Amino acid sequence: MPKKGKIAISDAQLKKELFKLFNSGKTGKTDLYGIIRTKYTMGRDRYFKNYDLAISEWQNTQEKAQIEQTIENTKGSLKQGLKTKIERQLELQSMLEPDYRVEEIVGTDVKSGKVIRAMRVLNPMERRNIHAELSKMDGSYAPAKLDATVRGELRPLFEGKDVLLDEKE
Repeated sequence: MPKKGKIAISDAQLKKELFKLFNSGKTGKTDLYGIIRTKYTMGRDRYFKNYDLAISEWQNTQEKAQIEQTIENTKGSLKQGLKTKIERQLELQSMLEPDYRVEEIVGTDVKSGKVIRAMRVLNPMERRNIHAELSKMDGSYAPAKLDATVRGELRPLFEGKDVLLDEKE
C-alpha cells in the first residue's frame, strides 16, 4: 500500500523527471532511483527499465544537438574566413601601391643551409595581372547588355522560302 504523500508516476512523467535530472548533471542510476522514490511510488524493476530507455534517448538527443552545434560553428567560422568581394579588391588594390614589396627567395647559404630572402617590388607583368584581376572583378570584361527591339517585318536571312517563318503564320 502506498505511503501518504506519495503519488504514482506514469512512464511519461518518469521520463520527464529523469530528463530534468539528466540535464542538471545527475545520471547515477541508483542515486536517481532514490530521488524519484522520495516523491513518487514505483517498483524497482519498472524504474530500471524506464531509466535505461530514458538515458539512451537523452544521450542520443545530446549527441544530435552537439553535432548540429558543431556544424553551425563550422559554417560560421567558414563564413567569417571568407573575404568579401570588396575586401579582396582592396587587398589587390593595395598591392599596386608603389611601396608594396613581396618577399622572394634569392638563394641559400651553403654553410648554414639557411634560405636567403629579399624584398622586391612587383614586376610589370605581376602588376598587369593584378590590374586584369581587378577588371574582371569589376565586370569590365562582361558583355554589354543591349535592349533591342525589332521593328517591321521579319525577313528570311537567305533567299527563298523560310520554313520557320511559314510555320508561325
